[in-house]
Amino acid sequence: MELKAGYKQTEVGPIPQDWNITTASAACDVVVDCKNRTPPVVPDSDFCVVRTPNVRNGQFVLEDLRCTDEASYHVWTARAVPRAGDVMITREAPLGEVCAVPPDRKVCLGQRMMLYRPSAAKTDPTYLLYALQSTVVRENLARKVGGSTVGHAKVDDIRFLTLPLPPLPEQRAIAAALSDVDALIGSLDRLIAKKRDLKQAAMQQLLTGQTRLPGFSGEWETKRLGEIARFRTGPFGSALHKSDYATDGIPLINPMHIVDGNLQPDRQVTVTDAAAKHLADFLLREGDIVIGRRGDMGRCAVVRSLHDGWLCGTGIADRSAQRWRIGRLCSATALSAACRGFND
Repeated sequence: MELKAGYKQTEVGPIPQDWNITTASAACDVVVDCKNRTPPVVPDSDFCVVRTPNVRNGQFVLEDLRCTDEASYHVWTARAVPRAGDVMITREAPLGEVCAVPPDRKVCLGQRMMLYRPSAAKTDPTYLLYALQSTVVRENLARKVGGSTVGHAKVDDIRFLTLPLPPLPEQRAIAAALSDVDALIGSLDRLIAKKRDLKQAAMQQLLTGQTRLPGFSGEWETKRLGEIARFRTGPFGSALHKSDYATDGIPLINPMHIVDGNLQPDRQVTVTDAAAKHLADFLLREGDIVIGRRGDMGRCAVVRSLHDGWLCGTGIADRSAQRWRIGRLCSATALSAACRGFND
């Protein structure tokens, strides 16, 4: 493909002529690895341990955030004390997830975590955070570890990760524009959350019979799920091997991919056609329901026609999914709604 005027071809794709290609190490004053073991965990303290589950989609996730004692915190931050403006990145499970160090918390790195401290003279922290989430950078990192974000990166893979770097004023302008978009998304998310609360209230009323729809009357029945559905768990982890994973293959569905009653796969967490064929008993079919049975209990979604043939997985980070195949006695959509209604 012919390059546009004013662009040049690089290992991360076409970029403007006045942009540079650099490594994370060159763009940062500090790049440090974790101690490769997790500090002692205490019930509650002011010192938090950031592990891979706490870093998702550019955000710092409070769910399942663990704490350590002050003495351990100082030992685990001997190489560098994380501070606002630093960026944390995961080395696996899944690879390349990033978030900014929160300004209001004292944190240290748990296992499989690394930290970037952008150079004030070269790199805008917010630009770096967005650049690390870009498709070209994530694909470049995946290639280093064999083509999949389910792989494990070495320290040098993270240290010398290649990045596009515009002039600093343009970095700041890009960061400001993307931050504005994030702010708009945040306001929409709050509106959606309000509407979701209204829906939840309606679900509780309708699914318990406290409110009846026009034209319906009479007594309800009580049945066990086993009377109206056949169910089974997903395959054990040993059924899938590193060689079974692929980029843009058959989506592998785990609890983290069940979002607000919908299936949202990670296209970097997929398996080969051969692996899916080998695990044909665990392929999802239209009308099935998937439900998380570990971690966030009660996450569930109906399998639609576009999901048909995806694979029910055992879950990431020791999470697994359970599949229910619905018979003729009830609606899959109604049962899915009921599961959400009674678990939320």
